[in-house]
Amino acid sequence: QTADQLDTAVSVARAANDNFPLGGVKGLEGTHAGQTLELSRPLATFGKSGVQVAVINRRPLGYFITRVEGKKQPTVNGQSISEEAQLLRDGDEIEVGGEKLRFFLKNGVNTR
Repeated sequence: QTADQLDTAVSVARAANDNFPLGGVKGLEGTHAGQTLELSRPLATFGKSGVQVAVINRRPLGYFITRVEGKKQPTVNGQSISEEAQLLRDGDEIEVGGEKLRFFLKNGVNTR
């Protein structure tokens, strides 16, 4: 069953690469401050292990953020995210594990 789930996740990630523009994050505070990171892989994790961690996942309909661990929920634009994956929009500000990041979509795409 785990192999089937992995195959499905890989298929979804490949479809995302074909159907949705590339995104990234700009570090505003914390470990990645001043850096711009391209989200070219299907998954990217942010935060501090054992404290607060979130994952940004590229899917066919866009980029989604999900809490992985931590007592407090990460925030998007100052609002705690729910237990479900939350769609990110161009310009959203994310706070997780002492980091503050701004999400963006390349090629001038704006989903707001």
